[in-house]
Amino acid sequence: MTRYYGLMVWSIYAFSIGFVAGLTSATCVAQECPEGLLRTSPDSRFGIYDNGVALDRSTGLRWSRCLVGQTFSDNRCLGEPKLFDIRGYIGYMSTINESYDKDGHMWRLPNIKELASIAERGCSDPAVNLQIFPDTPKRFAIYSSTPYAGDKFYTIDLITGEQKTSTAGFGIGGVSSGPALGYSKNYIRLVSDQ
Repeated sequence: MTRYYGLMVWSIYAFSIGFVAGLTSATCVAQECPEGLLRTSPDSRFGIYDNGVALDRSTGLRWSRCLVGQTFSDNRCLGEPKLFDIRGYIGYMSTINESYDKDGHMWRLPNIKELASIAERGCSDPAVNLQIFPDTPKRFAIYSSTPYAGDKFYTIDLITGEQKTSTAGFGIGGVSSGPALGYSKNYIRLVSDQ
């Protein structure tokens, strides 16, 4: 009996280590873009600029190619993007509303329709066109400025490209069951109308 108990504890320990390793190594798996699926965010739809901006020709919006926390250099997004819990996101929202860059673009947070327009639903892990938005992580979601209820906002899940909502929890993040539930921490991608 003791031997069986020790084996069970070891199995639970090994499963826990494997699960945590799976969470942290999820960014090492290659993006999946099955042939035959319609590309919803093709390269041809975007104009690329040297300053880390992509112009969406179908909407006229200019997108930051990198997430908040990353720096654009040599067609890459360097550094770790910043994950925001809901309190941090609300604080960031209040500071970004009238932020201009050196090229005179006023950056803001995208609404859910704008954010959904750049999701690449023909790919997963992440559901993003990596030629246009390089070095986008494969986990969590991106916040929109569209409120859902209380202190929640709509998000776009980076794994699937599906619309979800932020959660008010304070865990490391993870998919909750149900179509409207998402992660407790998410990324931010900025957009400009100019």
